[in-house]
Amino acid sequence: MSLDDRDYLILKNISKSLKISYKELSKITNIPETTIRYRVQRLRAQGILKDYAAIISEEKLGYNVTAIINIRIYGRPITKEITDKISSLKQVLFLYVVTGDRDIVALVKCRGINELGYIIEKIHEIKGVERTTTSIVLKKLKECYEIPL
Repeated sequence: MSLDDRDYLILKNISKSLKISYKELSKITNIPETTIRYRVQRLRAQGILKDYAAIISEEKLGYNVTAIINIRIYGRPITKEITDKISSLKQVLFLYVVTGDRDIVALVKCRGINELGYIIEKIHEIKGVERTTTSIVLKKLKECYEIPL
């Protein structure tokens, strides 16, 4: 699965704009449109280009609380059952197993403090969860959805 400069150029431009057409991409990159079509299909088939997604303003939909929940698991190991239960909470957008004094980190988006409290309670109800610490985001300084290619 080796990528060349043209592949990286295509990926970089696609990641900047969901709405970019193959024709526009061809103009920007100076790569023929048919070549771009072929390469995008190949990148999808290889699983490098997974999907296209819109970036939605969560604040305009009422999701005005962003929090990072650090989760400590009692004993070990971290089981699929635990991570599946946390993942099933719709407010959990990202879930990572991490190193350090916490085992799992969840990024959540909620419609308010009460909903965040509910999510924390639900996580505490999961067998194996020892404790959590939560940080509420006060100010967003950077949110980037592009891979640094």
